Amino acid sequence: RVLVLGDSITYGLGVRFEESYPARLERMLAGAGRPIEVVNAGVSGYGPFNEREFLRTRGAEFEPSLLVVQLSLNDLANPRLH
Repeated sequence: RVLVLGDSITYGLGVRFEESYPARLERMLAGAGRPIEVVNAGVSGYGPFNEREFLRTRGAEFEPSLLVVQLSLNDLANPRLH
């Protein structure tokens, strides 16, 4: 299981759920013959602080084998916002 954390980009804001990059990643890996589940834990407006808290408080319940964290340029430009 892959747990994907991030903001609206991960969530897939503006696209159908099945077109979000976590859903596409799951299809791509499954197509390679790997039994896989990709959990989209993206939330619009989240930044690194929120993602860390999500991982700390809820991450273990998903029992991920791999963690993917999506960062946006605005997360780096002004980390105090988060």
